[in-house]
Amino acid sequence: MKRPDINKTLRKAKTSLKRGQHKKAQELYNSILEAFPQNSQASEELRKLNIAQERNTSGEQLERRLQQLSDLYHQGNMTLVVERSNEIINEHPDAFLAWYWLGLSSIALGLLEQSATAFTKTIQLNPRFAPGFNNLGVVTKKLGHPLKAIDAFHQVLRLAPNDLEAICNLGNAYHAVGKLDEAIIRYEQALGIDPNHLKSLLNMAQTLSDLGHRVDALRKLDQALQIDPNSARAFNAMGAILRLLGRRDDAIIAFRAALNIDAGWSYPCTNLGTVYLESNMPEKAAEMFNRALHNEPNNSTAHNGLGTVFLKQKMLAEAEKAFRKAIAFQPDFTEAFCNLGSALGSQNRPEEAVKILAQALDLSPQHGLSQSKKLAIQASCCMWDNFWEEQGLLSSLGLSSDTCIDPFPLLSLEDNPKHHYLRSKQYAESKHAEPELTETVQAIKTSKRIRIGYFSADFYEHATMYLMARIFELHNTDEFEVYAYSIGPEKNDTMRNRLIKAVTVFDDVSGMSDKQIALIARQDGIDIAIDLKGYTEDARMGIFTHRAAPVQMTFLGYPGTLAMPCIDYLIADSVVIASDQRNAYSEHIMYLPHTYQPNDNTRPIAQPNMSRQEMGLPEDGFVFCSFNANYKITPVEFDIWMRLLIKIPGSVLWLIKSSTQAENNLRKEAVLRGVNNTRIIFAEKMPNDEHLARHKLADLFIDTFNYNAHTTASDALWAGLPVVTKLGAGFPARVASSLLAALELTELITETENDYETLIFELATHPEKLEAVRTKLANNRVSKPLFNSQLFTQHLESGYLRAYQRYVNGEKPEDIRIAK
Repeated sequence: MKRPDINKTLRKAKTSLKRGQHKKAQELYNSILEAFPQNSQASEELRKLNIAQERNTSGEQLERRLQQLSDLYHQGNMTLVVERSNEIINEHPDAFLAWYWLGLSSIALGLLEQSATAFTKTIQLNPRFAPGFNNLGVVTKKLGHPLKAIDAFHQVLRLAPNDLEAICNLGNAYHAVGKLDEAIIRYEQALGIDPNHLKSLLNMAQTLSDLGHRVDALRKLDQALQIDPNSARAFNAMGAILRLLGRRDDAIIAFRAALNIDAGWSYPCTNLGTVYLESNMPEKAAEMFNRALHNEPNNSTAHNGLGTVFLKQKMLAEAEKAFRKAIAFQPDFTEAFCNLGSALGSQNRPEEAVKILAQALDLSPQHGLSQSKKLAIQASCCMWDNFWEEQGLLSSLGLSSDTCIDPFPLLSLEDNPKHHYLRSKQYAESKHAEPELTETVQAIKTSKRIRIGYFSADFYEHATMYLMARIFELHNTDEFEVYAYSIGPEKNDTMRNRLIKAVTVFDDVSGMSDKQIALIARQDGIDIAIDLKGYTEDARMGIFTHRAAPVQMTFLGYPGTLAMPCIDYLIADSVVIASDQRNAYSEHIMYLPHTYQPNDNTRPIAQPNMSRQEMGLPEDGFVFCSFNANYKITPVEFDIWMRLLIKIPGSVLWLIKSSTQAENNLRKEAVLRGVNNTRIIFAEKMPNDEHLARHKLADLFIDTFNYNAHTTASDALWAGLPVVTKLGAGFPARVASSLLAALELTELITETENDYETLIFELATHPEKLEAVRTKLANNRVSKPLFNSQLFTQHLESGYLRAYQRYVNGEKPEDIRIAK
């Protein structure tokens, strides 16, 4: 065989390499080495060629393995993506795409810290890889670092200025740090590039809603649905905004549409549950929360929602269990801790409730609802260890637009009408948004009798009925038809039966939604709808946002403003609403001439056959009495009461027993003030006629300050027991003064703590002065307006007639003063 020409063969091999003919080049080098085994040049070139081929083969293998990662990721096999990514990284630590796929799969598995590390490594290896920065921003935002996310998204936009995902994500990050206007700018930027960018439209709608521009937000969602009529997210977002607008029926339709598109999505289920619960449809709410749990058993929001249903239905053990599950699945779930505190408090477990609410505040120190519930439970049990420190919270609690708390419990904690108004306003705006009415209330012909509709959950043996029962019976049936709509529990007691006999129509509507009740009232032709609940337990103020009647009033149940635009009048008097505090009440005021509080002058008092000994009272000692609920007592008046016990030997303080915890705490507080705790006597609850009779065993009723005796003051005065009060600033702190003024016993009204203590001491130590007061009370009780039920009813009806006549005349509501 002819030996090859070395130089010529080397040139041919080189040419073959340039043409990519690696195999031919390899054959040429081998032909040289077969003839000339020691040829170093051919040997070296062949070695280089083999190394290059090995590298190419390895690169091709890596490329195939990376493509496999992509395929596995899009198939949803995240665990295998993580495993294979780590294998590649171990062999090729500089393979930035392996780090990238590790980051993406880690996000999907909830391994956020691992994901952030992977994306950080990705951009270190390839600083110009925009998707690495974008996903690093996404995961750092999820980890609670929105400012770092903003930096990452800006890096993306330096590399790719028109990257829609990054622009939209940057808007989301700005939203997370509260820069909502900046977020809007970013969404607008994205939509300027692509007007059909669905994600930007949806996020912009949410941001507009958060800014309060909810109608604009709905327009954006309409645009989104034009682009994608099957966008479940758009329908869900629309439902959430409609709910905030008070349009619950429309919200339900939107959430249902979202579920029809994506039956397995839990968000619309929990949102539907919430709006059903707010519409007083607890069974449907429970169905939705359970559906969410069927789809996602660990859904903490659904467990919490189910707990709220149980709480509303007074199924307290079940509620507690549901809230504990929510917390187990989400240990930082502040709202669930707050609700658990409520459930425990309602089970008369205040110490546990306070501890749970403290945990909620550890998680979210500014969570106003947890703080207010904690204060309320402490007040109900007279837990005063931190009373003065916590008083400082009242200067801001529930007053700003970012907090919404139940205003009622704080009435007893401070006497500040402006604060009471602001809390009611925030509560009304959050809980009772005015819906857009699809139909107006029609004017009623003036020739017919006026139809009055009373709405209450307390049409049974309850303080409201003790006051109102006689008024229902005395209404002038020639001018009025009286409808009573019960929104509370079904009862069969003396007061319920008495009411049913007195009114024209009694209707139990407790199982209906707010809108359904309002529509029934309209169908019944109600001219004046009167709320007897306000913001107290089992209230249904949503009825009035749907305009149950052309004229709407609030009366008796809640001592203060509701700050709801749909309520035209608050029934009051010139004592409970001081002229210098008029601006703390949003409603027009119907001023009754003597007192706003009705009374039943037929209330029976049991024969006084009980003795002090039977009640655990001393036979000869002076008996101070305060049958107010214990939550109304604060250290301020209790200090005075203890000083009086010390100054008046043998005297005792007779209180109602709200709970064992309150009793124990008040006894403890007495000892701390140097008083033997046996000098505080606690009265058990008993039938109303017997309760009234036992007042005769006391010498003097002494009132609480921030929240006076209301029905309890009427009880005492009707039973012949004098009441000493202090005139406060707000409605609840002036009720006892109103009652005493109506009895022309203004000498029992004081204006300072010192005067209050002085007057009580004077009466307790001068029997002749106390006897003179008792005699005057006995006479005035039957001759003055307070217990003149007929006169009160006439004045109340005069107010109704004037308010309704203004409506018939096409005049706007205004303050009304009824003459004596």
